[in-house]
Amino acid sequence: MQKAIYQMIKRTIDILGAAIGLVLLAPFFGLIAFLIKRDSPGPVFFWCTRAGRWGKPFRMLKFRTMYEHPSSYLGPPVTYEGDERITPIGRWLRDSKINELPQLWNVLIGEMSLVGPRPEDIRVVDQWPEDARAEILSVRPGITSPASIIYHDEEHRIHRDNVMGEYLRYILPDKMRLDRLYVRNQSITADLDIIFWTLAIFVPIVARAKIPENLLFFGPLSRFIHRYLNWFAIDLLTSLFGCFLVGVLASADLPSYWGIQRLVLLASGMAFLFSSVNALLGFNRIVWRYATVTDGTRLLISTSVISLTVLVFNHLQSVFGWLPFPALPAPLILSMCALIQSGLLVSRFRLRLVSSLSSRWLKWRKYATGVGEKVVIVGLGGSFHAVIDLLRSEAFHYLFQIIGVVDDNATSQVGMWVEGCLVLGRTSDLPELIQKHDVGILFIADENISQETKQMICSLRRAKTDLRIANASQIIRTLEQQMRQANQNLPDHLVWSPESTLYLALHDPLTELPNHYLFCEQLQHALAFSARYHTAIAVLFIKLTQPLPHEFVLNSIETSILLKQAANRLMTLKRKSDTLARIRENEFGLILENLVNQENVQIIARRIKQTLSEPFILNNRCISLKPEITLCSNLSPTEKIELPQQKLDWLLSHRVPLVVTQGDVYELG
Repeated sequence: MQKAIYQMIKRTIDILGAAIGLVLLAPFFGLIAFLIKRDSPGPVFFWCTRAGRWGKPFRMLKFRTMYEHPSSYLGPPVTYEGDERITPIGRWLRDSKINELPQLWNVLIGEMSLVGPRPEDIRVVDQWPEDARAEILSVRPGITSPASIIYHDEEHRIHRDNVMGEYLRYILPDKMRLDRLYVRNQSITADLDIIFWTLAIFVPIVARAKIPENLLFFGPLSRFIHRYLNWFAIDLLTSLFGCFLVGVLASADLPSYWGIQRLVLLASGMAFLFSSVNALLGFNRIVWRYATVTDGTRLLISTSVISLTVLVFNHLQSVFGWLPFPALPAPLILSMCALIQSGLLVSRFRLRLVSSLSSRWLKWRKYATGVGEKVVIVGLGGSFHAVIDLLRSEAFHYLFQIIGVVDDNATSQVGMWVEGCLVLGRTSDLPELIQKHDVGILFIADENISQETKQMICSLRRAKTDLRIANASQIIRTLEQQMRQANQNLPDHLVWSPESTLYLALHDPLTELPNHYLFCEQLQHALAFSARYHTAIAVLFIKLTQPLPHEFVLNSIETSILLKQAANRLMTLKRKSDTLARIRENEFGLILENLVNQENVQIIARRIKQTLSEPFILNNRCISLKPEITLCSNLSPTEKIELPQQKLDWLLSHRVPLVVTQGDVYELG
């Protein structure tokens, strides 16, 4: 719905802007036509074929900037510095971008938009990756775009010796990246900012400066609207509500001078005062969805001081009569300020409140579908509090469902809640609880449990082969060793921070990639999502070996450096939505979600093969690795094959169900 409204508003702006522009620029177009005809023989306009929305070809209109010679049409589709095909007036038209103005006609008839990815030659578009082509061509091409602003001097960056090579290798990939960013971050304010920057680059000092990318998508206009105008509008509505509510409830106490118009003026003045002071104090730069208690306290203090100031000024007005209207009774002013102050706090934290309720709803829905692994904690002592914090952390609270806790020493607490965890009973109740709730994990939080309880848990493990036992004390000792190794130079209070503990528990300390545990949990989540929403996923297992014969043997330090370099190369090939992990000593795993067809997976696998096969530089030596890629996917459920037994055993040991189809080990050479 929101996207449809945006498209409707954008198309309306395009039509009005193009129509007004063509009418106002008509005399200027006549002057340009005269200069072009006087400069060289040939037509005034030039029609070129470009790829439009959904890849549909269309004829884009420009002022002619080249000589009307056969050589002009035989050269590369991209111009370069010193291109002999360009006329003298054409050089000026290109540098000033005036040659693009006739495209207002393409905008008017719906083939283009004022703002959008610049249309490329069809021969260039054919070389784009399929996913980039589908995303960029999903919108109308535009007269201007973030990429055209960054590369407004594109011709001066290309040399004639290798025109298309330099364009395809250095400029086109970055322009595609910027175009994809634009498609993902479209908004009316962003479009207006891009138009603003397009006009601004005509100023020499701006043209020479490097415009930060974030300002292209969130520029001066967007900042003013989102950081100032929006908050003033919210504060104005809050002030109007507070003033009118008090005015209606206490209408008998209002002086005759204070009618509706005066209350509107009072509310507007108070909204301006609150917004201005809060902006000066930097509250408009806080993302209130992630605001802290300190931010809320500072806002409360600020609004309280402003309310006190208004109250004092109202009192002075009643004493000295500075203004030609009577002061309001102090209780009414105090009530208005209190309501407005409360409204300001609620309006700032509204997203925080909504997101909190949404998170709880999604969490309940997640558990209701049975996706979260069900956990029972054994023991209220020992590491119980650490286990609760870990399972409820941001990384795990969607993956696990805490059924409750059992403890032999908590007879009086059965049926009660401890830190939001229900005490289910004694350890002797475990067999019934496991069967009733289909429990997958027993977390031993207290290592001082009796020997009989330990034997019973072992028998439960033998009876239910997919039941996993986790010993909290061993996990904490392992974390302690990892943190001491990875943070030898950090003080204890930083080493034991919750953030570092959670990060080290889920990531490989060498490459800083997710470890095998987080990889399995992400894969389980991806499979559940795929089964529920009928999407396709694939898993790539990438094993690195050094081909024989070896010229030298790597030591442990060199091996670590080599693995970090390989991880960095793999990171450049993955999408943000994919999960890359180090799952073994020399093996990586890559989860690809929301796939379209098997060809995309094979293309990615070939890129990985090619990238990892390139030599690595280590201590001034070139080292080659042999990547072996195993591919598993659910793209064609009717064509099942068997996984290699080693991979199957590894996946089953982590309780990750996987339907394997269309592929095994690919020889991508």
